[in-house]
Amino acid sequence: MRDQLSQRIKDTIIAQPENKGTGPGIFLPLIFLHGSYPEATVVIFPTDHYILGEEVFMNHIKSAGKKVEQNPFQWILLVSLPSKPEPEFGYILPNQDEIPKNAPTIKKVWRFIEKPGVSRARGLIKLGAFWNTFIMVFKTSTFLNGVASVKPDLFNAFLQIRWAIGTIKGKKVIHEVYGGLESVDFSKSLLEEIPCQTSICLSVLPITGVFWNDLGSEERPTKIIRKKGSNWKPANADNPQNSFWEG
Repeated sequence: MRDQLSQRIKDTIIAQPENKGTGPGIFLPLIFLHGSYPEATVVIFPTDHYILGEEVFMNHIKSAGKKVEQNPFQWILLVSLPSKPEPEFGYILPNQDEIPKNAPTIKKVWRFIEKPGVSRARGLIKLGAFWNTFIMVFKTSTFLNGVASVKPDLFNAFLQIRWAIGTIKGKKVIHEVYGGLESVDFSKSLLEEIPCQTSICLSVLPITGVFWNDLGSEERPTKIIRKKGSNWKPANADNPQNSFWEG
C-alpha cells in the first residue's frame, strides 16, 4: 500500500489517526475537500466491490453527477437490480409511488433494510427493492448539511478540524478530535437517519447493464470467479444499455 501511494501528491492522501468506524472515515476527507472546494460533486466508491461492464457503469456515474449538478440538494445512491434474495446485502425500497419500470430513473428513498434474511429479502424484491451498493454521488456541502441535521455533535467535532486545516495545530486537533469520538457507522447512524425532505433528498439510480457484487466475505470472490469466468458477458450483449446482467 505504501508503494502504491508513494507517487501520489501529498495533499491528496488523508490518513485517520485511528479507526472510528465508517462515519468519520468518510467525513474526514470530505471536511478537507470542503475547505478548498465547498461545492465539489463527490463520488464515494467502496473498495471491496466487483464490477463488470465498467464503461456502462461509469456512464451511470456521469448521469448521477449531472443530476446532482442540476439539483445540488440531491444525494444519489447507485443501486443494483437483485438477481436473487441475497440475505447478507443491504436493500433499499424506493418510494412506493415510484416503483421502477424498465428504464433506469431516479427514485426517492423510502426505507433501508440491512441483511434481511432470505425470506424477507424475497419479499423485498417483490416490492421493488434494490441492492444497496453504497456508491454515492452528492455535493460536499449537502453531505455536511446532512451530518449536521442528524449528528450535530459529530458535525461540531469535525468543524474543529475544518478550521484547523492548514494551521500549525492541524494534526494535533485531528488527534484530539478523534480521541474523543465514539465509533460511528455511516449507514446506520447517518445515512438511514437523513430524511427525504426539501433540503436534502435521498434518491436511488439503478445501474442496469452492469454486474455488481460485494466481495465482503471470504467465499464470495471464489464463487464469482467460478460462476462468471473470464468470458462472461451480458445477457443482451448487442444492447448492453438496456440489458440486465445475469445473476
